[in-house]
Amino acid sequence: NRKNVTLADANGIELGNITTSEDLIVNAKNDITQTSGTALTTAGNASLNSTSGDITLNSPTNKIDGNLSMSGNKVTVDNYNHALTLGDVKAKTSLDITTNNKDINQANGTSIISDGITTLDSGSADINLDNATNDFKNTVNANGKNVTLADVNSVKLGDINTNKNLNLNTNGNITQTIESIVYIGDQSTFNATLNHDVILKNNTNIFNGLVNITANSAIIAAESRPFWGKINTRIPTVYLVAQKVEDTQKLITPIVNAT
Repeated sequence: NRKNVTLADANGIELGNITTSEDLIVNAKNDITQTSGTALTTAGNASLNSTSGDITLNSPTNKIDGNLSMSGNKVTVDNYNHALTLGDVKAKTSLDITTNNKDINQANGTSIISDGITTLDSGSADINLDNATNDFKNTVNANGKNVTLADVNSVKLGDINTNKNLNLNTNGNITQTIESIVYIGDQSTFNATLNHDVILKNNTNIFNGLVNITANSAIIAAESRPFWGKINTRIPTVYLVAQKVEDTQKLITPIVNAT
C-alpha cells in the first residue's frame, strides 16, 4: 500500500495485489497481466504501457478511481465492476472493454486510438466516448444502454446494440460491415457532417425510434421503415426496406432532404 507506485520491467510483468492512494504507473516491454484473484486499487490514475506486448486486466475486484490509460498491442479490460473512465488509449491489435453493467466514459482531452477491432460492452449501462480526437481505424462493436461515439475520420460499425439511444459523430463516412446488425432501442443520430456519407445497407438493421442524419448523402436499410427525425443531407436520403427478413429484394424510396 503506497502513495504512488511505479513499476518497470525489461520483459513482461504479472501484477499481484497493488493499492495506491494516488497513481499507478507500469511500463514493460512485453505482456502486462495480473494474477488471478488479485486486485488493482488506485485512488488516482493508472497508466499501463507495453512496448511490444498485450495488456490484460480481468479481475472483478479491480477498482481505478481516476483515469485508466493504456498502450499496447491487444488491450483488454474484462469483468470490471465499477464505472470506468478511460484516459489516453492506444491499441495496435485490438481493444476490448467490458464492464458488469457499469458506465464506460472518457476523460476530457484524451484520445482513444484503436488500429484493430474495438469491442465495447457496458451491459445495461452507458458508453460515452465522445472526444473528437478518437480514431477507431477498424470495426467498432458496442453494447450498452446509451452509446455515444466520436471519431476524427470515418467509422465502420460492426454489431451495435443499444437499449436506448445511439449518437455517432464523425468527420468521415459512417458505414457498417457485411452481416452486422445495428439495433437501436430508441433514437439514433448519425452526424457525418455535410461532407461525408452515412451508408448502413444491411436490411437486418432495426431502428425503433427516430433516425436523425446529417451527411452529404445517406442510405439506410432496415427490416421496416424507420421513423425519420431531422434529415439534413445535400443529396436526398434513400431507405431500403426488406419486404421479408429472408427476402433480398428491397424497396427504394427517396426522402426529400430537410435543410
